[in-house]
Amino acid sequence: ELAEYPNVDGVVAFVHGTGCGMGGDGEGFEALQRVMWGYARHPNHAGVLMVGLGCEMNQIDWLLEAYGLKQGPLFQTMNIQNVAGLRRTV
Repeated sequence: ELAEYPNVDGVVAFVHGTGCGMGGDGEGFEALQRVMWGYARHPNHAGVLMVGLGCEMNQIDWLLEAYGLKQGPLFQTMNIQNVAGLRRTV
């Protein structure tokens, strides 16, 4: 509950419906990458946690490299398969 964190004024999840079955090229793929990069770099986001499934075509590591994103205190990533599944992730 946010009442426990008075310095946090909001948490928002931005999700998309693509995953392991998404094509690895084309207009939709490129648009998703631009949107994810835009959210990650947007100055109105105090912090970002980008979560991947691990099997999707749009791999976080590739996105970091392609767009020059660097992990740090305000931008972190995680991969559900690397954490040993959804239950441990949550």
